[in-house]
Amino acid sequence: MKNFILSAALISSALADPRQPEFYLREEIPMPEGEVLELGGIAIMPGKKVAVSSRRGDIWVCEGAYGKDLSKVTWTLYARGLHEPLGMFYRDGSLFVTQRPEITKLTDTDGDGRADNFETVTHHWGIDGDYHEYNFGSNPDKNGDIWVVHCLTGSGGASQKSPWRGWCYRYNLDGTATPTCPGIRSPGGIGFNQAGDAFYTDNQGLWNGSSSLKWLKPGGFMGNPTGNKYVDLVDGMEKPPNPKSDSRMVIEHDKDKRIIPPAIILPHGKVGQSPTAVIYDNTKGKFGPFNGQVLVGEQTHSQIQRVYLEKVKGLYQGAVWKYLEDFRSGIVPARMGDDATLFVGGTNRGWGGRGLVRRRLVRRRLVRRHSRCMKCMSRKMVSSSPSLSRSIRRVPQIPNLTRPPLGPIFIKRAMVAPRSIRPLLLWKRPPFPPMENRFTLKSPVVSVVTFTTSILRR
Repeated sequence: MKNFILSAALISSALADPRQPEFYLREEIPMPEGEVLELGGIAIMPGKKVAVSSRRGDIWVCEGAYGKDLSKVTWTLYARGLHEPLGMFYRDGSLFVTQRPEITKLTDTDGDGRADNFETVTHHWGIDGDYHEYNFGSNPDKNGDIWVVHCLTGSGGASQKSPWRGWCYRYNLDGTATPTCPGIRSPGGIGFNQAGDAFYTDNQGLWNGSSSLKWLKPGGFMGNPTGNKYVDLVDGMEKPPNPKSDSRMVIEHDKDKRIIPPAIILPHGKVGQSPTAVIYDNTKGKFGPFNGQVLVGEQTHSQIQRVYLEKVKGLYQGAVWKYLEDFRSGIVPARMGDDATLFVGGTNRGWGGRGLVRRRLVRRRLVRRHSRCMKCMSRKMVSSSPSLSRSIRRVPQIPNLTRPPLGPIFIKRAMVAPRSIRPLLLWKRPPFPPMENRFTLKSPVVSVVTFTTSILRR
């Protein structure tokens, strides 16, 4: 029996639209003179201040990052000597930093602009010196918990010296540690969607045929069994699933509902290959007509991708578009500022980015409203493509596929397929695209769009 599966939903495979600067202004924020800031974290602070953490262990606070004249920005060194912080947020007068050995609370108690009190929140996990034992931490969720995804040792092993590699834990500010999701391989970032559900990006490799955006459903299994061994450290802990290696995650999910297939698969090399930051657009239209959609950073291709998600029968699925490019450095952290300014941090050391600049702090702003609605664009695309028009006449539209302000009209009108692909309405997801059939639609108005289907056999 053949199951036809729509993989990675809708993929914009064209290069960046040359008109992009007309809508989203890119501005580089000057860095502190003589300093090397390879950014790993960004935190939005009161008073229009922006804190950034460097992979080299420094934390700096920038004033003037929102201003019209960026030549007037000033920097203050807040802390030094941390160990590769890759997650940071501000709360109640302190910065909370997820670094390699622990989560740390940093406070400036005397008001001189520098942290003088360093308090360990938790050091529940272990490290053994392997360069790939990254820890990416989130902002606090509605319960005050920090979600941390722990990279495997070397992205493929689980050292006895560093427990809980390949796991996601929730850490409360009181130090409580809650095991949440095993099955992680090599994360690049973590964050929440508009509904408050946690997602992380996992990179292509063992048990991940292509990079993906995954929902961290508490109690769910993310797909890589390497870190399952640590369950023996806690008496009575339920053993995680152990999926079959030559199968597919959607098939394994049918056998064990704890296995959570990726919400979005990012075809390797086509829609990036090293996904990182996870944030969502909370600007209510101030950053474009995509309020509530998820933005995903991309280190290798130096891009921001845009993701629309919906939950169907208890699982997330969706579509991904290439969104913002020309960042000139590989993206790791991203944060949306209070006035709908997107701050993005870049670093290329160890992870080659498409841009030629080794490190950057960049802001992007919407400077021109989208004057042409997607509905008009999709109509013009259909009318300008006879072959597509014939396809639409032959095949009914896929109903109710998506509903964002612009995306759904475009997808709903254009997403069509021959009769042989109608089982796509089943809308399951594979862990990676094992086989592809592409239907490419070209238009002078809308960038190239690729529909990808994957065929599985049972």
